[in-house]
Amino acid sequence: MLSRLALGTAQFGLDYGITNRNGEVSEQDTAAILDRAHAKGVRLLDTAPAYGHSEETIGKLDPDGRFAVVTKTMPIATGGAEILERDIDDIEREFEAGLGRLRRSSVEGLLVHHGRQIAAPGGEGIARKLEDIRDSGRARKIGVSVYSGAEIDHILERFTPDIIQLPTNVADQRLHVSGHLAQLTTKGIEIHARSLFLQGTLLCSARHLPHFFEVARDDFERIEDIAKRNQISKMQLCLGFAAQQTELDRLIVGATSVAEFDEIAAAAESAAEIANALDCEITKLSFSHHAILDPSGWPPQEHP
Repeated sequence: MLSRLALGTAQFGLDYGITNRNGEVSEQDTAAILDRAHAKGVRLLDTAPAYGHSEETIGKLDPDGRFAVVTKTMPIATGGAEILERDIDDIEREFEAGLGRLRRSSVEGLLVHHGRQIAAPGGEGIARKLEDIRDSGRARKIGVSVYSGAEIDHILERFTPDIIQLPTNVADQRLHVSGHLAQLTTKGIEIHARSLFLQGTLLCSARHLPHFFEVARDDFERIEDIAKRNQISKMQLCLGFAAQQTELDRLIVGATSVAEFDEIAAAAESAAEIANALDCEITKLSFSHHAILDPSGWPPQEHP
C-alpha cells in the first residue's frame, strides 16, 4: 500500500488543518519529511498555487525531480458567473508561473482546483485549455478536484479527465455507495483520494473536537470504540478502509513531521491485513451528518 501513497503539501506552505497544532512546517522539517517519504517509496507530491509557497518549497528542495508533481489551477473568482476568455488566459499564465516556482518544465498532472467550474457557463473553455496544456507536453495528465458525486456527473457530461481527485474516508463512504468510484474505474479515470483522515478529526478524541462537530459526536466515538475493540489505532482503521477501496489509485496523506509520516507509513504497511479483518465493521462507520464531511463548509472559526 505504500506505493499508493502520495504526499500532500498544503502544510509545507500554509498553517493548514484544524487539528494541526504545529503550524506551517519549516523548510528543514519539510526536507526531512521529503527524504523519509522518498526512502519509503513515495514518488508523488500533491500541491497547488493556493497552498501558500508550497510550490516554491518543492522547487527548492526537489530540484532534481525525485518526485512527480500534481498541481492545480488557481481558483477562478467568477461569483457563479460565466467563465470568460480572460479567465482561461489566466489559467495558462498561472500554470506557467507555477512551473517556474516548481523549477520544472512539466508536471505529472494539472487539475482544476474547483471542478464545478467546468460545469459553469463557459467552463468547456477550461477543459480545452487543459487539453492544450497536455498536448503541449507540459502536463502528462489533466483532471479535476471535486467534492461530490453530482460534480462528477456534471463534469463527465462535458469532459473526460485523466485524473479525478475526490474526498473519501471511513466516515464518508458516499462515493463508494453511489457507485461513482466503480464508474470512474470503468472509464479508466485515475482516482486520487484526499481527506482520508478528514483533516485529522478522525484521529482526534471526540471530546477534544471543536463544538461544530458535536452533532456527530456519537459517530466519532463509534470509530474510537471499534478501534479500541480491535486493538488498533484510528489511523490504522482509516487506512484499512482506504486499502479496501481498490478503485483508489493514489492515497493523499499529509504530515507535519517525520514522526507523523513514520506513523502513517507504519499504519499503511498493515492496512490490507486490517481491512480484511474489519470487513464486516468498516461499512457501519459511515457518518449520517453530511455537513461534517465537507471541510469547505466548516465555519470560519473551525476551518483555516
